[in-house]
Amino acid sequence: ARRRAIVIHGADYCDPSWVEHGRRLGRSFGCPAVPRAVSRRLIDLIKDGTLLFIYADDTDYSRRSTILMG
Repeated sequence: ARRRAIVIHGADYCDPSWVEHGRRLGRSFGCPAVPRAVSRRLIDLIKDGTLLFIYADDTDYSRRSTILMG
């Protein structure tokens, strides 16, 4: 994550109202993006050491993952 500069950040395109107005969710290129309204509070909460396991339901990943399958 450091090498790729992956960070949690606020983004307008993550707000539910963005989609309600017919806009597409944006792309964060691997960064966990959250609504700006909660971003500062969330970042302050996790900044001193938190592990995020971000998962998508992908059967190939589930079958091959050394994290999930040991």
